[in-house]
Amino acid sequence: MEEGLAFEMMALAFPASILVALGLTLAGAALRLFGLALPAPSRSEMTVCWLLFVLAGYVQWFVLAPRLVMQWRKGHRGRIADD
Repeated sequence: MEEGLAFEMMALAFPASILVALGLTLAGAALRLFGLALPAPSRSEMTVCWLLFVLAGYVQWFVLAPRLVMQWRKGHRGRIADD
């Protein structure tokens, strides 16, 4: 169940979810250098990972994407006025 939810959130937040997964992987590798590890699979760990994917997806689709669309439209408006 836990992996299914993570994969669903990765799909919904794609491509930002790749950065989150990469960040978690790098954090685990860095912790391993100091003899530590990421928490074992549990309900709280699943909740934190799910929230990270939700946050990444929110920022990607509701903050960055609209800004990019607005900038793209501004650029095309200027180009149409020049023609």
